[in-house]
Amino acid sequence: MNLGARRICFIAFFSLFAVLSMIIINPLNSQSRREYQSNQLNKVTVEEGNTRRTDYTDNNGKITKAANLGYATVITTQTENEKLEEYFDESGRPAIRPEGYSAILRVYDNGNNTVRSIFLDPGGEPVITRDGYVIADNVYDTEGREVSARYYDADGNPVRTYLYGYGHDTQYDDSGHSRRSVFVDGSGDPTMTGQGFAIIVQNYIHSGGPNDGRVESEFYFDEQGKPVALSRGQYGTYREYYEDGSVALRTYLDAEGNPAMINRGYATARFNRDRNTSVYTEMYYDQDDNPVALSAGQYGIKTRNNQTIYLDRNGNEKFSLKMFVYTHTWMAVVFAIAAVILTVTGKKRTGTWMLAAYICIIIFFTLMFRERLNKPEGIRLFQSYGRILTDGKARADIIKNIWLFVPLGAILFRICPSKRILAVPLLLSVLIETVQLFSGIGYCEADDVLSNCAGALLGYTAAGLAADIMRKAGFRFRRKHTPDPVPDSSPGKS
Repeated sequence: MNLGARRICFIAFFSLFAVLSMIIINPLNSQSRREYQSNQLNKVTVEEGNTRRTDYTDNNGKITKAANLGYATVITTQTENEKLEEYFDESGRPAIRPEGYSAILRVYDNGNNTVRSIFLDPGGEPVITRDGYVIADNVYDTEGREVSARYYDADGNPVRTYLYGYGHDTQYDDSGHSRRSVFVDGSGDPTMTGQGFAIIVQNYIHSGGPNDGRVESEFYFDEQGKPVALSRGQYGTYREYYEDGSVALRTYLDAEGNPAMINRGYATARFNRDRNTSVYTEMYYDQDDNPVALSAGQYGIKTRNNQTIYLDRNGNEKFSLKMFVYTHTWMAVVFAIAAVILTVTGKKRTGTWMLAAYICIIIFFTLMFRERLNKPEGIRLFQSYGRILTDGKARADIIKNIWLFVPLGAILFRICPSKRILAVPLLLSVLIETVQLFSGIGYCEADDVLSNCAGALLGYTAAGLAADIMRKAGFRFRRKHTPDPVPDSSPGKS
């Protein structure tokens, strides 16, 4: 393929990718594909022989995916001491749940307790879950309570998970109202986990009501049994529930069990979800139960059709530039293309100013005002890309990360056309993900580095092609005016 044909192919690819990107990440498309939570849907169960099928349906009886579960249908096949649970989407195709598997094979003991769980992919082969294991083994006491759990890879070898170590051992009080779980290393000794604690003590609701048996409060400790604060600053958490089991209130506690402000700026969050709509609200309060504003000035948030809206003190919607950009992510494509054009047509020093402004924007959107998390996400390469065909959110996030770095590639081309300059976006991406990994700010994803570098390469190539086309069209790059040389009129010179 000659140079001209390659240029035409790149222009066609760039244009098609821009159009598809705007379609995929356009919020209007998200609104048309309304997402439901499981408690907004109806459960329809049909049993036939040793098979049971459960469908989630909307009010019109249409099988609908429950967004929080990751599937629309579960088919359970029971044998003497095994049960296979297979998950499907609304079209009947195997669904990959958020945890990374499409089916579970459960093995039971004589007391009908699950002693082994094997997680499977759409083809029925063992698969590593998001938590880092393939097989989970459990041991129960004579009352059917779980007292031990251990995790293994596909070959049955013990494996250390980020969140749970090699497993945990659990003890119960005499009344059975609370339990103490100790997460262990390979030798069975207490070990700190990615959750931020080695030991957790949980107390349960025993009211006889619909939420009987749910966790009411929990407290966290290190390997020596001393109280320890998690990444948000809480030593414990208290919860209240609605009758359907969804959380109505979450209050963070200090080491003495009193309400305490966490580093996000509140002590209590109250939640509400309308079963008949996709609207979800979350309001924030201090330790004295007074409304409190967070870092961006929001007293709460409303989530509607996958779009987040900030709320004021009274629960009314308020404008936020940052959320406007987030909820109009198609603007990233327009901005990226505009940046390529401006970079190529502007003065060379314009690229320097744009680079400085761009880095500030990147820091703002990737590190500032981001929620602190208890664990990294997606450290394994291609974890997000593996879900690109089945997970709309993963697909949109990948595309947004690519376009986020297109301007950087164009700016770097203008500053220094050498391909060695492409090491800059790689180093910047690694730096951002490393900060997120060790600070717990936002999500650390190895796939983001790949997406960012792809975006920078796309912008670099687009800028180079645009500059070449403009040069051939007679466009003169702006530079300082240099007077034309004065002809030499010395004798003997013509």
